[in-house]
Amino acid sequence: MKTITLQERNSRDQIKVKEVDNSKIQLSADGFIDRTIKSKWIYLDNQEDVAVEFHEILRNAQIGDRIGLEYNVVRIE
Repeated sequence: MKTITLQERNSRDQIKVKEVDNSKIQLSADGFIDRTIKSKWIYLDNQEDVAVEFHEILRNAQIGDRIGLEYNVVRIE
């Protein structure tokens, strides 16, 4: 799972967000195991969820990309 460092455009403050596994595993009525693969993004400093509208953008982010109106991607680990 990725960790992305974002830099605020004006203040140059940096924050880190991390992709975490949020998959669901269920046993179906016919005895098969169903796994829904899903991930979500959280802020590393407080473990709170990143707004859902940014999840796909972060998943496909590259260095230099803009995230929302305030941040640029400066590092991807």
